[in-house]
Amino acid sequence: MFFDTIDDLKKSDEIYTEFLNDYIHMGEDLMADFVVLISILRRAVDLNNAFITLTDSGNYIAAAPLLRLQLDNMLYSYARTIAANDNDFLVGFMDGSNWKEIIDKDGNKLSDDYLLDLISKRFGTDEFKRVYKESSKFIHLSTSHIHMTTFKEENKYQFRLPNYGHNNDLKDIMLVLNYCLLLILANEWVNLRREDIYRLEWLKEQNPNKTK
Repeated sequence: MFFDTIDDLKKSDEIYTEFLNDYIHMGEDLMADFVVLISILRRAVDLNNAFITLTDSGNYIAAAPLLRLQLDNMLYSYARTIAANDNDFLVGFMDGSNWKEIIDKDGNKLSDDYLLDLISKRFGTDEFKRVYKESSKFIHLSTSHIHMTTFKEENKYQFRLPNYGHNNDLKDIMLVLNYCLLLILANEWVNLRREDIYRLEWLKEQNPNKTK
């Protein structure tokens, strides 16, 4: 069910659907977490499909910014697991609130920099900070575009078309982002759902005459 090879990116719809089905079957009640999860998974699958289409055609300039968007998926998913109030976080998302203004259990706002620090500790690497920085450069016109469209040959700079295929390591980065995203969902999100289910069952036992 996890992302182990590059080919898994092409079947991310199948992988995430399998996880979603397992997640739903944990309990019959559909809560706010389910609505938010659907949004995350749909976005992840669509980003992967676009990324594969672009990289297979050699269009790495258009594909590179998608790494930043997938990383955002991962950061947001992790943010929910450390929010001071899980329900406020989920409802706030559905209401269109700025989740970066929400605080965690230590009173810190869930900014990108803060989440990147926590993600780095969670997975024991600072690579996500590098990916965030480098992929963000492709959103606005920058020297990163120059580096991908020029090369030096015989002490002279030569130019190439934007869809010149190279930088295959972008696929490896996207694979890792999906792997870590699913790992967060399969561990932290599943644990939170178990807690919600237990809490809901307890409330039903205390109020047997109420259906909700």
